Amino acid sequence: MPRAREALEKPFAAELSPESEVPLEGDRRLIQVARAMEGRLDPSWVESVEGHAPRQRILWWPARQGRGGRGFGSGGEHYHYGIDIVGPRGSRIRAAAAGRVVYVGEGLQGYGKVVLLLHPGKYLTLYAHNDRVHVREGQWVEPGAAIADLGNTGLSQGPHLHFELWYKGQRCDPEPLLRFSESSRGRSVTGVAEAVWVDADDKPPVRCRTPSSR
Repeated sequence: MPRAREALEKPFAAELSPESEVPLEGDRRLIQVARAMEGRLDPSWVESVEGHAPRQRILWWPARQGRGGRGFGSGGEHYHYGIDIVGPRGSRIRAAAAGRVVYVGEGLQGYGKVVLLLHPGKYLTLYAHNDRVHVREGQWVEPGAAIADLGNTGLSQGPHLHFELWYKGQRCDPEPLLRFSESSRGRSVTGVAEAVWVDADDKPPVRCRTPSSR
């Protein structure tokens, strides 16, 4: 427990070079995010979740009042690297798994207000287009914890959550790993938990893509 408390209170190190292969505007924290996009996790991030909780084998549906919208791999050249969950503005967005909040901000072009979580097993979940955010960087959250309100920020054509799963520089389809909680059961046409992610050092048992450079 002391180690967990220390990890929560200790700021993440920002010792990375200011040069980044991903063109992002903003502070050094965005450099860490840019490298995470490429599969190069900051060691301080990994240390902050290591041993803190067991690896979660499924993901919980992150929008209690949301229904399935646009899917993974849609759009021209299959560029849509997540799933969209449509719901009422201001409804709660919840953590799909236990993890550490490693980024909160609006520095990712088009994503609006973002919350990025790192989970045991070195995978990340991203929650975009949020309205109000309820967590801060460095905070540990449990599965189902309220992290934001569903919004319409960034390049968004209506209130929805854009949800992504990142693993080793790839974007993976989270839908087969999603499972309903009792409070959200039946609220969406998706979230059927077709797969369980068992191996800690293996890719998720779902479709994954390496984003094209732009």
